[in-house]
Amino acid sequence: MEALRLLTTTDAGFQVLRVKNKLDFRQPLGYRDCSANVLISGDDTGDSVHVCELQLHLESYMQAKHSGGHKAYTQVRTLNAGT
Repeated sequence: MEALRLLTTTDAGFQVLRVKNKLDFRQPLGYRDCSANVLISGDDTGDSVHVCELQLHLESYMQAKHSGGHKAYTQVRTLNAGT
């Protein structure tokens, strides 16, 4: 959460529009993260803007995701969709 606090209190070049803190709420399979919708200006005039999602993950969750965890999650989600 320190990273998110720094992003919202410094001039990082974008504006935080919404934060979804799912670190305190575990999903049924145990996954947790924090995401924020941010507004980024593409130029100095502000005529070109983009809304993006910034995701903050715990390192251990990223390691699990890249070692087959995301594939397992996708399979479980697909099976649950049929019920």
